[in-house]
Amino acid sequence: MDRISIVTGGGSGIGRAICHALAKNNHRVLIVGRREEKLKETQKAFPTKIDILTADISETGDRLKIVEYCAKKKIQFLVHNGGIIGKITNLEELELSEWRKVMAINVEAPLFLTQSLLPNLQDGRILNISSGAAHFAIKGWGAYCTSKAALFMIYQLLNVELTEKNIKIASLRPGIVDTEMQGFIREADIKKMPHLQKFHDLYHEGEMESSDRVARFAYWLLTETNEGEFSEKEWDIREGDHSAKWDKDKI
Repeated sequence: MDRISIVTGGGSGIGRAICHALAKNNHRVLIVGRREEKLKETQKAFPTKIDILTADISETGDRLKIVEYCAKKKIQFLVHNGGIIGKITNLEELELSEWRKVMAINVEAPLFLTQSLLPNLQDGRILNISSGAAHFAIKGWGAYCTSKAALFMIYQLLNVELTEKNIKIASLRPGIVDTEMQGFIREADIKKMPHLQKFHDLYHEGEMESSDRVARFAYWLLTETNEGEFSEKEWDIREGDHSAKWDKDKI
């Protein structure tokens, strides 16, 4: 049976970097995203190792495309990276349609995609890309914060429920990373949301995490931690002494 790894949101940023880290180390990777041109850009670096599938993970029918692709394949790693921050606005002004869009992509998609792929995940590993926003309220990010908090609880629940199936799940907090999402955040009205000035400052001072560094962290987690370590906690790129084990140019 063929073995593959899947990365959602693989067209840019963290998803692209994780995909390249896996492909560079001889893993066969399927990347999923809504923008075909972005997926093709990711594929160019390792065209014989990377397959692409244009799909909206928030749609049941498009998730079925992923399931059909994986028929008779064993999934080694499933990385839930795809996500959106949604409209930056206070909860009192948030529209129901916007709330549902964020929840569909950030919560429903990773949960029900995982559910559908469980038959292919025996002895595999699942990695959720989390956020500090799961644990701290940030004004204007109500839908995003809530969705990431829900994703963190899903990680905790599946960590308990999937033990008997020998499927391991972990959660990774990547810090503040220089991605398209951060560019979107910097477009917000600073006059209405002055607390977001810090993201401008981090960008201009060059103090954001790079996607490549996050990918090195993710690759180490997926491939070099034992089963107990992988799932025991939510991993934060900024905490602990683990960086000595992976923060070097080895992938």
